[in-house]
Order: sequence, then C-alpha cells, then structure tokens
Amino acid sequence: MESARKDLFPIREGSFLHQTIVNSSSQEEQEAKNNLLSQLTPVAHQITGEGFRKQKDSDQSAFEIPDGVWKDSAAAGMGGINILGAMTGSTLSAKSFLSSHCGVYPLPVDFLQEVTTHIYQPCIPHIFNLFNEAKDRLFQNAVGTKMASTSGESVSLKKRKWKSIFVQASTDSYDRQDKSNTQIGFASSVVRESMANPSSKHYPPKSAVLNYFGYPDEEVRPYIHDAITDAIDNNERLFLSHFTSTTHHPWKLPADFELKAYTGQGGKGDHDDLNRFLNTVRYDDAWLGQILGILEEKGIANETLVVVVGDHGQAFEEDAPVHGTYRNGHISNFRVPIVFRHPQLPRLNIEVNATSMSILPTILDLLVNSKSLDDYDASIAQDLINDYQGQSLIRPYRSQYKGRRSWNIAIINAGGKMISVSSAATPWRAVIPLDEESQYSFSDLNTDPDEVNSLSAWKITSLFPAVKAKHGEEAKQWLQDADEVAHWWVKEMHHLWNYDERVNPRRV
Repeated sequence: MESARKDLFPIREGSFLHQTIVNSSSQEEQEAKNNLLSQLTPVAHQITGEGFRKQKDSDQSAFEIPDGVWKDSAAAGMGGINILGAMTGSTLSAKSFLSSHCGVYPLPVDFLQEVTTHIYQPCIPHIFNLFNEAKDRLFQNAVGTKMASTSGESVSLKKRKWKSIFVQASTDSYDRQDKSNTQIGFASSVVRESMANPSSKHYPPKSAVLNYFGYPDEEVRPYIHDAITDAIDNNERLFLSHFTSTTHHPWKLPADFELKAYTGQGGKGDHDDLNRFLNTVRYDDAWLGQILGILEEKGIANETLVVVVGDHGQAFEEDAPVHGTYRNGHISNFRVPIVFRHPQLPRLNIEVNATSMSILPTILDLLVNSKSLDDYDASIAQDLINDYQGQSLIRPYRSQYKGRRSWNIAIINAGGKMISVSSAATPWRAVIPLDEESQYSFSDLNTDPDEVNSLSAWKITSLFPAVKAKHGEEAKQWLQDADEVAHWWVKEMHHLWNYDERVNPRRV
C-alpha cells in the first residue's frame, strides 16, 4: 500500500499523530473530531486486532463500522498475524518492492538502477515458477507430456500450477517499473496504460485520471475479480500483487467521494496536506475491504493468504522539519504495516524490529507449515527459506546470533545519498549520509518514538560525544558500529548486485 504509515493502519488513540490531529481543533470540537477519527480505518482495525475506542474491551467485533464497509466474519481470536515495529526496506516505492517481493536489499544508488543488472535472489514469482517446472518434470517422467491446467477438470489444490499477476491503477512507466516487474517475474500486469487501451476488456475506464500517476484504485476492481475468477475456472493457484496509489501525493479523490474535515487550524502547520492524506487513507481502507469482500464472494477467503504491507510512510510538517520522503530520514517515513491475514490463522500481535525483507521467508514458512504445498514443493521451499537475509516472522526472532547483531538497513529516497540503520536488539536508530550534503542523526525509539528530539550533526565525530552524554557509552559505541556497518553494507550491495557504475551509469 502506497504511503501506508503504521500509525494509521489502524489509527491509534493516543499516538503522536492522533494527538496532533485532535489538538489542531478547538476544545469544543475535539470530541467530535475524535469520533470522526474512530471511523477512519475500520478495515485495518478489524484485520490487525488493534483498537481505537472499543465499545466493549472484551469484544473485538464491537468496533463501530460504518455502513457499506466490509465486516470481518473470522471467528473470535482468529484472523492472522500483525507485526508491530516493522520498517520498510526503502522509502522509494519501486525499490521497496524488491524487499517485499524478493527478500533482497535494494541497491544503494539513486533510482531504479537494479534493472540494469540482476536480482541476486529469487523473488516470489520465480519460486512459484520453480514449483511449476517441478510439476512439469514430474508429469513428464510419469506420462511423457506436460501437465496443463484445464477448465472444467478438477485438479487437487497442491497439484495446481501457479500464475503471478501484478495490478495497479497507476502507470508503471515511471523510472522503469515495468522492467522491474518483469525482472521480479510477473507473467502479466494490469496498469494505467493497459486499462486505457481500447482493446482492454473493461475499456473505457469508469473514472477520470485522478493524478499524475493514474486512476483511483477502485478502477482495477473488475481486473482483480477476473484474475480470481480465471484462476478458479482454470484450476490455477494465483499470486496477485496489487499496489495501491491513491494515497500518493497530491492526495486526490474521485469527485463523488465524500471528503471529511479531520483537522482544524491549531498547532503546527496549516494541516491541508495532512487532511487530504487522511481522506485518501479512509478511501483505501474501504478499498482494502472491497478486496477482502471479493475473496468472500468467490468462496476462497479461507484458501487465501492476504499480505498487507506499506511501501513506506509519509512525513508531514506535523511530524518532521522536512515534508515527504525525498532525502528525509525521519521515522514517520519508515514504520509500515505488515499483516499476514487469514481467517484460520490465530490472531497474533508480534513485536519485533524487523523489515519487509522478512515477508518472503514468512510466506514460504506459512505455506510449508500449513501443509499448503505437496511434498516436492515443500522441500524446495524449506531449502530456500534459509538462503534469505530476512527471518521468518512465525519463528522466534534472532536479534543477535553468535555475537553478531541483526542489522536493519533501509534506503532513503532517492537511494544513493542516505541510509537508515537500526538493529533488532536495541531501540537506537541512525541516519547515515553517503555524501557530504546530509547530516547524521541518532535517536532512541524507546524514549523518543516519534523522533521529536533526535540528535544530529554534520560529522559523526561531532555526534559521538552528544550521543554519549545523552544516551551513554553503549549507545555511542553502537553508533560507531552502525556507521562502519553502513559503509561496509554499501560496498557489499554493489558486490551482490554485480553493479559497477562505470558500466551502469546512473540515469539522470
């Protein structure tokens, strides 16, 4: 999900952002604003189990859900795994896909230079294609011909072949995303350009172009419905990746969508951008409910794992001195939701300082341990899980191993100037510049979770004494280690990606 901040998935009463919004209104208006905010993200409330103003503390279903919004039918105590404390692998959208879909770190250079080389680990579609090839080989050995999924002929779930499709209502031409999607392994895509093509099945689009990227997210509903229907009819297993875009700047909405006034005029900033953003958050929360509703309509909700992840957050002037994600290391750009939604998974909230790098190994682990793969595919998946740098989130998370820290590193938009460094075992976080045009920063997310009072300096040698004085010798030593790891990591990523800027000059 585009610009999906964890503190808005769902909005949580008492959070820094919630208090900022409420305090922007007069005392007389605050109760009404609070009631309005309580209905901002009802779908996210339901699928995460996190609450905002429950009517009954003991009853998760007691949230007030607006009319026309999807309502969860999962049994009490069931619904899936919600990760608390997760961060993105990049605050540039297309680079973040590489972490979530491939379990790899993006390349620390500006923009999508990854398309000039090769992804250093198999992505989710590649793995599913490997399952398909294995089925073909086994079938050929048995009868001498390739196995085909044919409509009308029942094939057991574990024997069905996989199909991977990418869907978004916006363009994929920005910074070569179309090439990146092909590299990731998607067999086909539905994007703004294909929807606007007169040969498209659902041409013409029912909505006007919403912003400089594309249509409102709901415009892809018939394409998602078709993909699911075709998979059922053709005895296929479907991996469908959908990227929302309506929550992207400039936060425009369809003309018939009712806008609400969440913010007032008080406090820091004029709040106009934040208010537009909050309305798009409500729009996409309802849209997520529609997708879950399609799964129920088609009778496959209990057979479908839905993974919800943010590409990055979105800093506003209410959060940080710098607005947006570009060259902005503020924490509000990094905390994202990660949810593994399934009606037959127990409802769990897992607190761990992980990143979206853990999504792929977690999916494989869930497929294996839910016995959703045949023995041959399961053996492939089990072999691959341990090859990834991310850890499965359904197992005890190793924050340290044999004296080595589990470092979490994220690229800051546009990619080559700054990186975010944290580690799973500590609350500390640093922003490390890779040039001489940006500042170092250090924060303790336990005592300052919203980085209101982080420390910064132009030279790390100037930051060391400030960190030691405020946070102690151990924190100062951690910062020194983080700086060394960051600069080693940049070289290691160039090596893993086999990237040489002399051969692959950056696109300007």
